[in-house]
Amino acid sequence: MAAGSTGPRRGLTPPRERLEGDELDARRRELVARWGPWRHHNIDLGGGVYTMGDDAPGQQVRLPAIVQVATDLLATPLDRARVLDLAAHEGLFAVEFARRGAGVLAVEIREEHVEKAAFARDALGLDRLEVRRDDVRNVTVERYGEFDIVLCLGILYHLDAAAAFELVDRMAALCTRVAIIDTHFSLEPTDPFVHRGATYRGRSIWEHDPASTPDERVRAHGASFDNPESVWLTKPSLFNLLRRAGFSSVLEVRVPRPQFGAWDRTLLAAVKGIPQEQVLAAPSLDVGAAVEPDWPEEEARRVSHAQTRLGRVRHVMARALPVAIRRAYRRRRVTTRR
Repeated sequence: MAAGSTGPRRGLTPPRERLEGDELDARRRELVARWGPWRHHNIDLGGGVYTMGDDAPGQQVRLPAIVQVATDLLATPLDRARVLDLAAHEGLFAVEFARRGAGVLAVEIREEHVEKAAFARDALGLDRLEVRRDDVRNVTVERYGEFDIVLCLGILYHLDAAAAFELVDRMAALCTRVAIIDTHFSLEPTDPFVHRGATYRGRSIWEHDPASTPDERVRAHGASFDNPESVWLTKPSLFNLLRRAGFSSVLEVRVPRPQFGAWDRTLLAAVKGIPQEQVLAAPSLDVGAAVEPDWPEEEARRVSHAQTRLGRVRHVMARALPVAIRRAYRRRRVTTRR
C-alpha cells in the first residue's frame, strides 16, 4: 500500500453520518437552490434519489472502462489501495472507487463541485473518501503523499502548456502503480512546446475570452478555472511526455471501449513499473538502442507484403494456377532455400 498522506489537511470537508430520507432530499434541494443542478455526474445516492435523476444521461457511461483498467493494472486489492482523483468535479469517479473500498482523495477547485462531492460522500456514508478544495497545480507528493492510482480525467487538456507538463511530472511522482488519463489530443502537430529540453507538438486552444473576468471564468464549468488558453498535445507527444516523466508503459485503452462524445479523445493507462534495460534471452541486446525511444509525430506506414497491392495480385494469381504447378513451385522454393 502506498505511503499515507502528508501535509496540512487544508480544505478538507470532514465526513458525516450517512444522510437518509427527508434529510437527504432536503439537503440535495438546498444545494440545487444554492449552486444550480448537477450538470454531469449522475450519482445514485440510495433510496431512489439521484443527483440528476434516475434516467438522466451523465458521465457515468465512462465508469466501466476506467474501473476495469484500474483494477486490471493494480498490483493490490482495491480495498487496500489509495486513489487520487484530480479535478474531481461533482465526485462521480471518487465515489465509485470509495464504494469499492479504496481510500480516496478527491481534489477540486470549484467550491460548488466540492460541496456536491461532499454531499454525495455524506449521503452514502463513505468515511474513506476525503474531499479537498485545492488546485491540481498545487498537488504534490510533499503535500498529499503517494497513491496507487491517480485519476486525471478531463483536466489535462484544460491546462496551459507549462501547467500540463508540470502536472504530468508530478503525477509520476505521486503515482506508485497506474495513472488513468482521459484527455483530448491534437490531430495536427501544429505548434512546438518545449519542456525540460524536449520539444512536444500540439496546438493551443481558447478556454476563455481574454477579456473575460475572473468570475466569468469560474462560472464557465466546461472550461479551465482561470487560464485563457490550454494546450492539446498530439498522441505521440503524450506518449513521449509520459515516458520521460517516468512511466514505464503507456497503454491506449480500447477494450472496454471508452465512451466519448468526440473522436479526438483517448483513454490512456500509464504504468509506473521498473524499466527493463536487458532481455535475458539476448543479453547482448541494448534495449534502449533497439527500441526507438520517441514516437515520431509522423512516420511511414509499413504494411506487410501480403496486404500490398502487389502481394494481393500475386495471391490471386497463385490460387488460379493448377494445384500441380503450385506444389512444384513450393518444392523448388524449399530446395533453393536449402
